[in-house]
Amino acid sequence: MSTTTADERFERCKRVRAPIVDKETQSLLRQFFERDDNSRLTTGKKDTVTKNKVHKQKRLLTDTMLNCHDKYCAEYVDNAVSYSTFAKMRPFWVCAATAKDRQTCLCKKHENLCLKAEKLHQLKLISTKNPDDLLSDVCCDVNSKQCMYRECQFCTNKDVLFTSDVPDSTESNTVFWWEWTTEKDVYQKGDESKKAKKTFKKLQHGTVGQLKVLFSSELRNDLCSHVFNVRHQFREYRKLKENLTDFEVVIHIDFSENYNLKYA
Repeated sequence: MSTTTADERFERCKRVRAPIVDKETQSLLRQFFERDDNSRLTTGKKDTVTKNKVHKQKRLLTDTMLNCHDKYCAEYVDNAVSYSTFAKMRPFWVCAATAKDRQTCLCKKHENLCLKAEKLHQLKLISTKNPDDLLSDVCCDVNSKQCMYRECQFCTNKDVLFTSDVPDSTESNTVFWWEWTTEKDVYQKGDESKKAKKTFKKLQHGTVGQLKVLFSSELRNDLCSHVFNVRHQFREYRKLKENLTDFEVVIHIDFSENYNLKYA
């Protein structure tokens, strides 16, 4: 008569937890997080992270996790996952950027529209703080160059759909919002007076109606073509990397603005 030890019985009865998602979805999630349009690779020698003795170069997310989740579910409908699963499956070396990680400038067009969108969302005039979500209001197809360049005859006159819950009497109310602006600055260096351009965050003011017109105009005329160009560049860059032959290589060179050439 054979006998089993307590450890053997425990191993036999131990519940084996199934993986959260299948291997195909895991692979898609990892590829999605490591794509250059979703996260950027840091170049610093010390910008690394280690977990369970696995050493990786850090990547910084280019957008919020909520926006990334919406983007993933829109691209991979058959492999869509919940937000909690999406967050759990994020690779440990893909991190959200902190203040000390931001060594590059933000996009001025995007940031100024985001600041206006925050104020309009606060006033309950739009349903989102992300101006990219409103592109579908003014375009037939956000992937069409003709629509995004405002050359489509069907959507060239489309405007942002503001909510109608707010009474029209608020149109003349004065509101304040922040905006990044560049102005000329005069400073003294010794006995000489010099001029320089200075970019800073400035408090702007106007009526609610003026803010709505300004936001709608910038979204239609500036952001549409700008977003299409950015998405098209990342799409072509990714296609180029995926179709490289064994005798080709992609080199991404980024020169600093304060790079100085000196003679030896």
